[in-house]
Amino acid sequence: MKDPHSDAIGARRHFLGPLGNATAFAAWAYTPFQRLAARDLYSLLATRAFTANGLYLNLGYWKTAQTIDEACAALAALVAEAAGMGPDDAVVDVGFGFGDQDLLWMERFAPRHITGLNVTPVQVRLARQRVRRRGMADRITLIEGSATAMPLPDTCCDIVTAVECAFHFQTREKFLAEAFRLLRPGGRLVLADVIRAAPEPDGWRRRVQDFTWSQFAQKFAVPAARGGSGNSYSPITGFPA
Repeated sequence: MKDPHSDAIGARRHFLGPLGNATAFAAWAYTPFQRLAARDLYSLLATRAFTANGLYLNLGYWKTAQTIDEACAALAALVAEAAGMGPDDAVVDVGFGFGDQDLLWMERFAPRHITGLNVTPVQVRLARQRVRRRGMADRITLIEGSATAMPLPDTCCDIVTAVECAFHFQTREKFLAEAFRLLRPGGRLVLADVIRAAPEPDGWRRRVQDFTWSQFAQKFAVPAARGGSGNSYSPITGFPA
């Protein structure tokens, strides 16, 4: 039986080779205040996932997990469970990374079809290869496209998901409008997102919080419209709180 992680290991070896890419990565990591768009950031990071086996890029769900690999898969499973994902569902997954969550969902929850959108060409290309190698190309379709202008028809799906990527969107409001356009009546939208913590009451701790969030926003392509906000969903204009 084929090792389900072998394609991830091979991909990691392939993309970590070029010296120019390593130099650019070092410049991004160690040069203060260098900002990249999300597409450029993930092209640069390539397959530098912090998991040992897969190529997950999320930070994980740690309720029972003991390793980052377990936590990343647990977060993907949590999103599917929250959506009530099952065999009758057509799913649109926005920001699918290298396809790990889509492969897991198809194996564990067996939705009717998954359509994935991603703005980073290298991730789309590699994820398509992984889907083909696992024999799922007839059930998982991966395309290059924006979360805020999805190249998909109205009322085309039952579930829209976004696993730790909405903090990149310019803006979340536009993404939510697109998600509601795509969903059929009774459809479900489930996100796992990164937002800023509630402001610290202490002045010194608040300044530290402001600084650390600004550095995160700078390095990880959080748009300026998102960077200064606290709870970005409370409320969002045009949607019920």
